Amino acid sequence: MSYAGMQTVKNVKREQQLRYEEGKSPAAWAGSWIALIGFVILTYTTTFGFEKLGWMGVYISGAMVLIGGLVTLVMKVQGYGTPPRNL
Repeated sequence: MSYAGMQTVKNVKREQQLRYEEGKSPAAWAGSWIALIGFVILTYTTTFGFEKLGWMGVYISGAMVLIGGLVTLVMKVQGYGTPPRNL
């Protein structure tokens, strides 16, 4: 690969990094939505449905929040997150 071709590859990678700045990566969005669903389930359970769902709703919502964090980490490792910055 020529020097110009290497520079083009570097520019493409830099543009991809800039595209995902400020938490706008697919990994951040997926994890945030899953965690949000977990918090909504928790709010519903503690406000309206504790007699129906009991502690199971609390456990399910806690698991959803943890799954949201895990999904974010896994997607970031797969390349869908913001790459680390070189300081």
